[in-house]
Amino acid sequence: MVEQYRRRGSDQVALTCDRRSLLLAGAAAAGGVAAAPSDLPGGAATVTPQMFGARADGSADDRAPVQAAIDHIAAIGGGTVFLPPGSYKIIAPRRTSDPADRRQVDGAHLVIDRGNVALVGAGRRKSLLCFRAFGDESHDDHWQVVRGKVWRGDGIRVRGGGDPATKIDHIRIAGLTLDGGAHRSGSITWPADPLDGRGWDLTHKAIRVEEDLFVGAMTIEDCEIRNWRGELIFQSGPNGDSMIIRRCFLHDSDGDGISSSMGNIVYECLIRDVSFAGIECGYYDKPSHYHHNQIVNAGYEGISLFYVPGDHGAGRQYLDNMVVRNCRKGLIGKSLNNAVISDIEFTDCGWATGGYRALQLYDTPVSPCADVDIRRVRIVVDHRSLNTAVGLIRTGGVAWRNVRLSGLTLDRTRAAVAAGFSFGRLVEPGPAKLSSIPAIVRWSKVARAAVRGEEARG
Repeated sequence: MVEQYRRRGSDQVALTCDRRSLLLAGAAAAGGVAAAPSDLPGGAATVTPQMFGARADGSADDRAPVQAAIDHIAAIGGGTVFLPPGSYKIIAPRRTSDPADRRQVDGAHLVIDRGNVALVGAGRRKSLLCFRAFGDESHDDHWQVVRGKVWRGDGIRVRGGGDPATKIDHIRIAGLTLDGGAHRSGSITWPADPLDGRGWDLTHKAIRVEEDLFVGAMTIEDCEIRNWRGELIFQSGPNGDSMIIRRCFLHDSDGDGISSSMGNIVYECLIRDVSFAGIECGYYDKPSHYHHNQIVNAGYEGISLFYVPGDHGAGRQYLDNMVVRNCRKGLIGKSLNNAVISDIEFTDCGWATGGYRALQLYDTPVSPCADVDIRRVRIVVDHRSLNTAVGLIRTGGVAWRNVRLSGLTLDRTRAAVAAGFSFGRLVEPGPAKLSSIPAIVRWSKVARAAVRGEEARG
């Protein structure tokens, strides 16, 4: 095994958690001993990292005390690790295993491998976990190169069981800021480049549920997750049960905001400034609900849903009351099955530059779109021209079934009219080829005046 270290730019590395915020957070935590367990949220089965030696002052490495608190709660059968206000520096341990080996956890910052564990802070921006590279360096400028591959290390690795009998259940992460220490580079090339560290780093996910292992219920709430080169919340495979993500602010990533194949309930979240997709989820047989979320400045797709066919039915997918702004593609549905999409607004999605679509469904040769109801969708042109409002792209030989599109509204702000930003096509491939899909299009006064005759043109 050959290991080397790379750095970019000046030797004077700026902390992502800047020194002022570290000092302020440290001051909030200083001046006292941790509260007794009886005074903490969660009752008697509650510990703090301070009981294991954490300082939470932004200068000491608190990884070992935080991990010891997690391990203690896991060993006694469950409870809460409460992190009082402060800044907890978490320095990655050295990685010696091949980064391609997904089952090894050496080099991960923190690991949860048993159920009934809650990791709870005093509130986002009050309890900060600031993740640092091996050697106490910034993840922006430093990374390990192990066997020719970049390694930065996941923030919190959740290890499920190898079979249903050993499934871990009831994991909760709440009231924390997880700062990965690597600002978004804007590159979606993966894996990350060993020379300059840029790109989608598959080893640097904020919360990672280990692939294809068995996990029950997870909850992530009231958290801010920022500055990671990989996904901010990640799970893949059919063996996860449910994940609730609520009231979270997820931003600055070279990957996705949320990527999960569990039964997801995601609401009241703001996802912004990610290089690929705000939400990208392949789904199996578990229902999911995404509602009252905002996705802003996703570099490629605002929302991407795709059904993974197999010997199981498609779990019902609900998306409603969401706003998607400034994404090349607003929503992509691949082989979408058993879905209801309603009350969604796409503003400045479906960019004319590059030929994108605000809303697009497409199939595969063996998996058509079926049982999809799309209603009350508003597409707005504000700061850039639109290429195509709706794309319905059939590539396979199997006919689509029960795909309905109704209540489509197109609008253009007065500022867009003044700037000359325009609509492109309404529907692709065009109404003549969509006789099985009833489309009801409503135009605002501004849109109708700007594109008179567009409906007939298709």
